Amino acid sequence: MKKFFKGFIFFLTFVSKSVCYLLMGIQRKADREKVSRLRQSLLHLADEIKGLVEPFFSDRPVIKGTVYELKRRCGKPGCKCTRGELHARMVVSASEGGKTRLQVVPHGFLVEVQAKVRRYQELRRARARLGELYRKMLKVMDQMEGMRREDLSSSGQKRTGGG
Repeated sequence: MKKFFKGFIFFLTFVSKSVCYLLMGIQRKADREKVSRLRQSLLHLADEIKGLVEPFFSDRPVIKGTVYELKRRCGKPGCKCTRGELHARMVVSASEGGKTRLQVVPHGFLVEVQAKVRRYQELRRARARLGELYRKMLKVMDQMEGMRREDLSSSGQKRTGGG
């Protein structure tokens, strides 16, 4: 899997550099400077992707949700909770099928569950950031393409009959 990751990063770098070299035909200095800034921006975004993809190759388990302490009354008359000392349990709250579900964390497993939930949240943050980066990369690539694009009439080619 890591071989795929390295190949994917090589592909991204190759594509971004190839696009940049094709842009060297731009004549105006201001346009060349803008292309240079866009090229640097694209390479910076590609570098950031490298660090975000790595956690997805881990096989360590994750748990969807948030861990927190739930305090509640049991409703039994004469219980300590009727005097204000609520019963406390650690739970994992997660949305499934549009509904929030609570699962009690078994005693002795709190640290392990918290670590798995933390890994899940890190993966979700990395996934969201990857989405942002891809959108930014596409915007930069569109700008670069727009700077290179020309109409057929302005390319100096003349149409000849017969076509």
